[in-house]
Amino acid sequence: MEIAEVPEETSMEEHSRLQEAEHKAPERQEAIMMEGRAEQESAAEQSIQEIELPTAKISELQELLEMSKELKKEVQRLVEALNSAKNHKRVN
Repeated sequence: MEIAEVPEETSMEEHSRLQEAEHKAPERQEAIMMEGRAEQESAAEQSIQEIELPTAKISELQELLEMSKELKKEVQRLVEALNSAKNHKRVN
């Protein structure tokens, strides 16, 4: 039985492929990291949007509340003015 020899070219090719893979490994890792960062940034942007919408609604509601308070004060002034006018007519 004769043992088949592996041609030297094949082992050199494999060695070359391994070296190339080792060389590309940091590039692949960087690409994976960049992809991960992009996903994190996208998730962060989505979170910000999810926070901004309720914040905008809260601001809008606060403005409406202030308007409501001002309207209430104005209605009270009008009621007082009408009551004062009624009382003034009764006296005369």
